[in-house]
Amino acid sequence: MLDCKDKDGNLEEELRLRNMELLSELRCINERELAIVIQKSRVNWLEKGNTNYRYFHSRLRWRRNRNELVGLDIDGVWVEEPQAVKEKVKNYMERRFVAIKQGEGLILKGFSL
Repeated sequence: MLDCKDKDGNLEEELRLRNMELLSELRCINERELAIVIQKSRVNWLEKGNTNYRYFHSRLRWRRNRNELVGLDIDGVWVEEPQAVKEKVKNYMERRFVAIKQGEGLILKGFSL
């Protein structure tokens, strides 16, 4: 009701200031309430845990282990030295995906959709 009167300009200055104070106070209360709700949800999560946490992390570990490149066959010799493997993979990718400008577009050699 005070907001409607304030928009019309029929509210005395003292009431306008009081209205602003009350609105500010209301915003503070709402922010505190939100902080409490967030904190309660965190406590709840810590107490009960996330039921999917174990499953998803086991899938991540499995995938990470599956995708790990520990060695590479370079010219018939198995190499596990990280620097040599990185260099061989880098050289392969540079040769495989050489960018060639043709007309307006950019075509990646060896890449097809």
